[in-house]
Amino acid sequence: MDFNLIWTESAVADLGGIVRYISGQGGPAVARAIGFGIYERAQILIHHPEAGSILPEKQDSRWRKLVFKSWKIAYRIDPNTRTVHVVRIWHAAQNEIEIE
Repeated sequence: MDFNLIWTESAVADLGGIVRYISGQGGPAVARAIGFGIYERAQILIHHPEAGSILPEKQDSRWRKLVFKSWKIAYRIDPNTRTVHVVRIWHAAQNEIEIE
């Protein structure tokens, strides 16, 4: 049975910021490719919510992260509602960010 995939406001804002930044640095085609790549990578969570590794900051198997190229996608699994919440996205070169 599939899970619902929900993007939080923070994750949507992160993705928008990433696309805007890359667009200014590498152009709109590169930005689109990265933005769609991050989005597509997260789609695996619908069928395989435990695909990512456990977030060391949380030490809770419901909190995990996926990686797309150099981008980390933090998410939380709610097995009771069969929902995955994409919480934050950041570049691996950045310091760890605050996760709800």
